Amino acid sequence: MRRRAANVYSGHGRLSAAGRHVREVGHLAPRVRPVTADDLAALAPLDGEYAARLGLEPCVTLGSLHYFGRSGHSFVAEGDDGALGFALAHSTWWGGDPVLRLERLVAPAEAAGALAAAVVKSAYDAGVYRLVAELPPGDAVGRAALESAGFAPRETVSYARRLGSAGRAA
Repeated sequence: MRRRAANVYSGHGRLSAAGRHVREVGHLAPRVRPVTADDLAALAPLDGEYAARLGLEPCVTLGSLHYFGRSGHSFVAEGDDGALGFALAHSTWWGGDPVLRLERLVAPAEAAGALAAAVVKSAYDAGVYRLVAELPPGDAVGRAALESAGFAPRETVSYARRLGSAGRAA
């Protein structure tokens, strides 16, 4: 006879070794799933608030969700009332190694850690072992989530330039 695992997740709590249902105290972890273009209406307002608060440009568009959705490394965290946050990441090459770049992590603390962990797992599963994330200095929630997922800060200076008519002041 096989022995039952000590704690088996049941969706709304856990089963004890004796098979009895035990209710979890507190909040359930958010559901994390791959991002799709159908998420535009839910994610654009979250991105807009995040960008406005931190002085960034919003990045969630139909085109960006199509792009990041194909990456296999971008996720949405959902609660009972819908989208809580998202992580947009993709792999690229640096030298001779693939690198996963986390471009945006927008979520409250209870979902940010789950999203960061999903990005790390997707990278590992794809054989991408170098991960890089850039966050604005004021994103304390994002920094805490990344550090809890094993990321470490490094000293860099980031420059940006926008070309063409979009780069000219009005």
